[in-house]
Amino acid sequence: MDILTKEKMFVWSMRINLRLIVRFHYECNRLMRNQIFDINKEITRCNDNRLKDILKVDRENFAKTFLDTLQSNTFLMMYSYLEEFLYCVR
Repeated sequence: MDILTKEKMFVWSMRINLRLIVRFHYECNRLMRNQIFDINKEITRCNDNRLKDILKVDRENFAKTFLDTLQSNTFLMMYSYLEEFLYCVR
């Protein structure tokens, strides 16, 4: 059996970290879209106009604000990933 060298461990851990960041982004995006879908179902079922307006505002918040925040967070995680990579490589 091949003994894990320092370099192999480094490459292995960096690949896992990158996969986790990507998986986090896709999972949060999926959950956000599910939430919008659920809100749309509630809007169609709802008879109260005031509650419909509140749900529409919530839907817009999820659609715009959450996506922007997710993209910013993913960028920051990728940036810190790069920083860690460059620090470890030197």
